[in-house]
Amino acid sequence: MSGRDNFRCVVYGCKYQHGIRSFSFPTNSIIRNKWIDFAKKTSGGDHFSEDSITKKSKVCSTHFLSTDYNQSQVQQCKMGLLSEEKVHLHREAYPSIPAKV
Repeated sequence: MSGRDNFRCVVYGCKYQHGIRSFSFPTNSIIRNKWIDFAKKTSGGDHFSEDSITKKSKVCSTHFLSTDYNQSQVQQCKMGLLSEEKVHLHREAYPSIPAKV
């Protein structure tokens, strides 16, 4: 799930809270754990735990690579056939870009 609502990016040091695409934690436990591990790693493990995840806890688009998105949807978006909000992360995508300090 993605959106541009008010949210809190869980990546330590990230300043984004609204006006940018954000993604909820996935329900698939293997991928969800990769998201959690990334959040822990970027915070040094001190500022994040699975217990701190709420419905507003999301990861913003600045922490994903272009290859993390469904490439078919990306192409449709480039051709004007699909809006940016309809381009989803692929099922196995996980954040990998730390916050810029």
